[in-house]
Amino acid sequence: MFTEMDNHLTQLGLLSYGISATTLEEVAEADDEKHQHTLGHRVRPGGNEAASGVVLQTSGLFFSHLRALLLKRFHNAKREKKTIIYTTFYPILLLLAGLVILKSSSTTSDDPNLALNTNAYSSDSATPTPYYCQAGDESCGDVMTSHFSGAKAQELAIDSPAYDSSSPAVFDVTYSSPEINATDATGYGLRVGQTLYARGYGINNTAVVEDQYGAYLVYGVSGEQIFSYNVFTNTTATHAPIIFKALMDQAIYRFFAANSSDSAVDFSVDLTVNNHPLPLTAAAKALFGSFLAFSACACVCISFSYFPLPVVVYLVREKEANHNSKHQ
Repeated sequence: MFTEMDNHLTQLGLLSYGISATTLEEVAEADDEKHQHTLGHRVRPGGNEAASGVVLQTSGLFFSHLRALLLKRFHNAKREKKTIIYTTFYPILLLLAGLVILKSSSTTSDDPNLALNTNAYSSDSATPTPYYCQAGDESCGDVMTSHFSGAKAQELAIDSPAYDSSSPAVFDVTYSSPEINATDATGYGLRVGQTLYARGYGINNTAVVEDQYGAYLVYGVSGEQIFSYNVFTNTTATHAPIIFKALMDQAIYRFFAANSSDSAVDFSVDLTVNNHPLPLTAAAKALFGSFLAFSACACVCISFSYFPLPVVVYLVREKEANHNSKHQ
């Protein structure tokens, strides 16, 4: 055959030709398989018969290939479950993590309001709170015993007048210039402070009272409709001035509401004081937002990097040397 082709190159319009040993081997193998078949080789039908037996494809070639590829991926997925987990579910988890970082983070939001009360000092509202009624009026005792709550009120025993002279020595300091008035708020205020210090540290054989964070010097005269007070606070207690002032204001409101002629007034009201933290500045929000955005973008990028993995795996398998060795 090749000799005849060499003799008629000009007639066939050929300048040269090559011979593929692999192709010849495949042709020989195919021809040998035809002769070895026990049922014999069926004669190829004629042109008319072949044309009549052709089944026209109603769908496009793309969808046929797509269906075949999906079936191939499905069968491979049943064999390689770990690969499917790492290439499908792991990226989804990373995407969810990125979204959760953006949605649930509170670093870019303002701090919530803080309710101020004595719960941080004592869980059972047993914080000892000394008080002294300067005028000795019954309204003072009624306010502190019947309407005061949130702490444990304890009345102080202080002599009247507060001092024997107008220039007493307190904490090794003699108040001589100016002098004090032992019968008004200046004298009683100094005396209450000295008594609280002695109770806190056990001076002059006084029983030590712990957890004293606030105290009151109260002046009330019901006949004159006067009620005033001074607040003493321990500076080691956070927000103590605000808390103990709110407790006294609450007790005063309850007292006057209970003695009001209006039956619609609620005398069991609770006064709540909230601390509103300052909002974050624009620079702080931008800084925290940059950190969150970087973290979320890192999760998204890593998750998307997993999606090409299954495609690359199939491409490598189809192009590897051992996949179809007869064509090498």
